[in-house]
Amino acid sequence: MAAEFDVTASLKGALGETLLTEHKAAIREYFANWCTADLETNNPEWIPNTTHRTIFDIERTPHSYDVSIDGDFATWYPDALYSLRFESVRRDSASFEAYTIEYPIEVKTGQSSELSDNQRAVMATIEQQEIPVFPLRIRVDVADLPDSFSIVPNRIQHIGDPPLPNYSTDNTRSPPSETRQESETRSLSSFKTTDGEQ
Repeated sequence: MAAEFDVTASLKGALGETLLTEHKAAIREYFANWCTADLETNNPEWIPNTTHRTIFDIERTPHSYDVSIDGDFATWYPDALYSLRFESVRRDSASFEAYTIEYPIEVKTGQSSELSDNQRAVMATIEQQEIPVFPLRIRVDVADLPDSFSIVPNRIQHIGDPPLPNYSTDNTRSPPSETRQESETRSLSSFKTTDGEQ
């Protein structure tokens, strides 16, 4: 039996987060280039001036960011964490070892979803600190999504597949509705039938 469900705002939000964290090949390439270009434009001091390699990563369950704003404690739990790790490929006194630039992200799916006051305050406070953390709000456009979707669950033996091949199994366990006497009778009947076929 099919069941139909509305595509709610929370489902759209979950979809947006999944698109930006699970579709990793395309997302990695795009945001590795985007974050590098962002640093070159806005914070070139964080781009190494020696030979280096860049490693982009996505963390699905990042740590929280805790700040104090006007004496009040505030916490932000990003939806994911993008990071750029710069590693030197040289081994001399002019080289650096490695460091990481963090881009914690807040995903907003659809045009009506906005940052909460707490999210905006924490994100702005983090960006003003000296540590290289640059929060992002990423809006995902899902305007073409349907208003609802349907699902049809089926047990495997009910979906029209060909019958399974014969195989041996442990029949010592009885269905929970059987009494011990009924189970013994069923087992004895099965034994007689098999013995007659031989």
